[in-house]
This record gives sequence, structure tokens and C-alpha cells, in this order.
Amino acid sequence: MRRAVIGLAALFVAFWVPFWFSPYWVTVGIDVGVFAILGVSYNLLLGRIGLFSLGHALLYGVAAYAVADFTTRSGLGLLPSAVLAVLASGLVAAVTGLVASGARGIYFAMMTLAFAQVGFVLAETDAAGLSGGEDGLTVSGIPELLNVNVRQDGLYWLALATLAAVLVVVAVLRTSAAGQLWSAIRENEVRAAALGVDVRRQRVIAYAVAGVLAGVAGVIFSLSVQTVTPSTMSVSVTVQALLITVIGGTGTFWGPVLGALFVRTSAPLLDQLADTRAVQGLSDPVERALTSQPLILGTVYILFVLFLPGGLAALGRRRRAGPVLGGPS
Repeated sequence: MRRAVIGLAALFVAFWVPFWFSPYWVTVGIDVGVFAILGVSYNLLLGRIGLFSLGHALLYGVAAYAVADFTTRSGLGLLPSAVLAVLASGLVAAVTGLVASGARGIYFAMMTLAFAQVGFVLAETDAAGLSGGEDGLTVSGIPELLNVNVRQDGLYWLALATLAAVLVVVAVLRTSAAGQLWSAIRENEVRAAALGVDVRRQRVIAYAVAGVLAGVAGVIFSLSVQTVTPSTMSVSVTVQALLITVIGGTGTFWGPVLGALFVRTSAPLLDQLADTRAVQGLSDPVERALTSQPLILGTVYILFVLFLPGGLAALGRRRRAGPVLGGPS
């Protein structure tokens, strides 16, 4: 009940963003929504069943490319193209997950990274004649309501509504029989197998579900950028999903949303900081340090790992429970 109240309150506040902020920040809000959904899907793997993947960008990119390909080359409408794109992402996740699910730990991560790199190279070289190479593919048939070149609020509200729907799905999954099995596998895989759980099958199912959710993020991303390029499948996208999960709070419900809000608004805020007179009036070394996004964000990430390993979501738990000596368990 408490989670539902918080969610409705947050949804109500987020709804008014296009009325309160400039189009630029509404566009940033779309980006936050996309990466929040991607973070939710990654958190389902890392936080729920304990799978460390380095290939999440493949699942995200497949859906983005599929939307562009279906709308531009096949002439399908946007809605059926989006549905087929999400299904394609889920199918790719199921196939690659089936191959990689026999591996454990870092070996699973390396196998997923290998699949993602294959996808990146295929997209960059246009080896299959479907990706447009380095020029990418353009998404066609975007209605005016969702066209960010005309207005930003339509796609923002779509991203917000989709994020809300994804969170509802995840909330149901967390309390479902499958969700309980995934938690058991994460806590003690050997014990779960001894109790009769088909661990490999559950891993594949979880990976496929995460692939579907990553595909949803990829679809909205393709609508926001309108031209899908190979960078959509780069390892940096997976790293972003990992950072969002860790900074928000691995395994927590609201963690990916908080992490996406923090990570995806940091760069625009630092850009604005760099343009202020207070920073521009400083000496060159200090100004370069204060305007270097990799330096500042990297330092912040290290501080999070050292002093707030439970992520932003842990702040609320600490406040309710009070200080605990030795930090979070």
C-alpha cells in the first residue's frame, strides 16, 4: 500500500513536468524515462535472480533497430512495429540466454558481452543489410503527437505511462511464484537446485523477460532519437544500465528510477554549471576540473560504492530504521 501511494504521488508530480519546465528539460525527462525502464530490466537480472550481464545493450538495440526497420523498410505502422520489436528483443534474449545460461558468474557476463559485441559489429558494418551501417536507420511514421521535433510532451507522457506500467509488471513479478524462485536462486543456487528448481530454465525465463522490458525501452528510445545508430548497441549503454542499478540500489523496487534520475540528469546539470560565471571566472585548472564530466561523475560513483553501497533507495530505509553501526548488511 505504501509503495502504491508513493508511486501515485510521484506519477502525479512527474505528469506536470512539461508545464513547469522548458522543452529541453522535457527531452531530458524522456531520456530519464527510457533509462529508468532499461534500469528496471537490468535490475530484474542483477537484483532479482543474480545474473551479471554485460550484453544488455544488445536487447535494447535490437528493439530500436527493429522499429526503424519495420516502419521504414517493411511499411508497417508504428504500433505493430513496436510490438514486433519488443517480441524480437525477447526472442533474442531467450536464444542468447539459453546459450549463456549454463555459464556462471563472470563467464556468463563475458558470454553476454560477446553476443552484444557481435550485434554491435553487425550493426556497424551492415553485414545483414538491415542496419544501415554507420548512418543508421530512420524511424518512419511517427505521429505528430509523439514527434519530439514538433512537441515533446506527448512522448514524455508516453515514456512516463510506460515506466509506470513496467513498474506494475515488476511489482507483480516480485511477489509471483517465479519471482520467489528467482530470489531463491540468487540467495543459494545449489540449495534451489536441490529442492527441484530447474535453475537453467528459470535463468532463461528471467533473461527473456528482462529482454522484453529492455525492448520496451529501446522502442521509446528510437522514437526520441528518430535515427538509430550502432552506438545504441555499444557497451557504454550496458554500463549506464549497470550504474543506474548500483547507484539507485541493486534489488530495490525504486532504485532504477532513482538511479536513472540521478545519472541522466547529472550531465545536463554539469553543462549548465560550466556556463555559469562563477565557474568561468576560476583559474583554468580548477575550471577544467569542475567542468570535466568524466572526472566529476567518476568521483561521485566511487563515493557511492564506498559510502552508500545500498544506493539511493537505501537512504529511505536508513531514515526509517535509524543509523546502523557497520553500515548496511
